[in-house]
Amino acid sequence: MYSYQSFKNELVVIWATVKSFKPVWYTMGTQQIEIDDAWEMYQNACNSNLSELLLGDLKVRSKIELLKNFGTTSGTQSTMERQTLFDDQKKKIYPSAVNQTVMDQLGGKYTKDDGISHIRRGSVLNDGWWWPFKNDAWVIGGIQGLKRFHLTMASAPDDLIWDASAGRPRVLGRELLGLAAFGYSLIGVPSWSKKDPAPTTGTAPTTGTAPVVKTTPVPANTVRETIGNVFAPQSKLTAQAATFTAYYAALAKVTTIDAIKNGILKNEVEFDKYDFSKI
Repeated sequence: MYSYQSFKNELVVIWATVKSFKPVWYTMGTQQIEIDDAWEMYQNACNSNLSELLLGDLKVRSKIELLKNFGTTSGTQSTMERQTLFDDQKKKIYPSAVNQTVMDQLGGKYTKDDGISHIRRGSVLNDGWWWPFKNDAWVIGGIQGLKRFHLTMASAPDDLIWDASAGRPRVLGRELLGLAAFGYSLIGVPSWSKKDPAPTTGTAPTTGTAPVVKTTPVPANTVRETIGNVFAPQSKLTAQAATFTAYYAALAKVTTIDAIKNGILKNEVEFDKYDFSKI
């Protein structure tokens, strides 16, 4: 786990690597400002109000009801406070007369501690000064805080995890690689979603009664779409030893999308054998 001083000391040493992830559109503050903001992000993710942080595309951050229910994670001002929240079609949501009340509820006029906590230590990353470094601080904070990460979609599309033209992972790909680097695994589907006994193959018996196939609350072929994908820590020691240096070293090793698709996305732990209270 980081202290503020160990957090800062490590980042000062690897600052050239951190800066290499800066998008052309982002106006960077001073090193001290960026590190301080990332420290707040790290702490807020680590100490999130809920046990799960939500992964997904831009749609996750533009669904007002989802933000209200799960809250947002930000290091400083959220996009609601800055009034720079856009939907997935790049249409500005705030400010709007229709949504003014919602904006106020999410952070526009919050002054009480419980309100600030909801927009600082919630589950959806929504920082008003976002760039990949802030995203990395969020991921590492969640990992060291032993949070589960819930992918809010049935699967991770290739174009969301990998930039084929640039030959590098996109943000979701970076997040998944970070989880894999520090011992997280995908939790498998529960046993009640599987047919029992499994359907027989070959020629059906000419005598006797065919086995009864158990019915389940969710069809086996749609269970992932129904419950989503949850990535959970397997070792407290491994997760809490996460560092930016190790994270960036893991990213540097990845040269193809296969490392992500054949790694954490297929590295399952049986649902019925995972003890959610143990880690």
